[in-house]
Amino acid sequence: MSKKTLVIAGLVAAAFAGGLGSGVVLNKNVFAAGEKLEVEKDLGGGAPTKVLLDNDRMKVTMITFEKGSVRDGNKARRADQLIVYVDDGDFSTVPRPGATPNPNRQRPAPGPVVCKGIEDCGPIALDGNRSQGPHKTGTIAWHPEGSVTGSLKINNTYRALYIELKK
Repeated sequence: MSKKTLVIAGLVAAAFAGGLGSGVVLNKNVFAAGEKLEVEKDLGGGAPTKVLLDNDRMKVTMITFEKGSVRDGNKARRADQLIVYVDDGDFSTVPRPGATPNPNRQRPAPGPVVCKGIEDCGPIALDGNRSQGPHKTGTIAWHPEGSVTGSLKINNTYRALYIELKK
């Protein structure tokens, strides 16, 4: 782990703790009323992980997603999570079994991020614009506790910092 990576993680965590995350809420998937999801136990879904920091306020884990692997999703997140892409995050989402596409869902337009609600935001790149396609190094994404993890097919190896905020 380089000193630069740790500094970036610290700055992102500090910015988040200072209020950045309060207006940037992402990935709130809606399921049928009463549908219960298993809470994630394995943060990386089987990918190699290394805990960098674990204290009473947060847990920071480096996850290496390897090319060709699949991270099984469709689990409820166990905590509020801020994800920082250390390398370009190149993955494809795998549809949830039995899910039907929502023809009315529109992705937010590229450009500066202005969040008006949960569905209005997307991952944010270093330039402050929405991240479209592979998430470039430095892109951040916020996922609230209980939101649904996606199933991912990893197109190219990348690392991401998962910062879990504790209550």
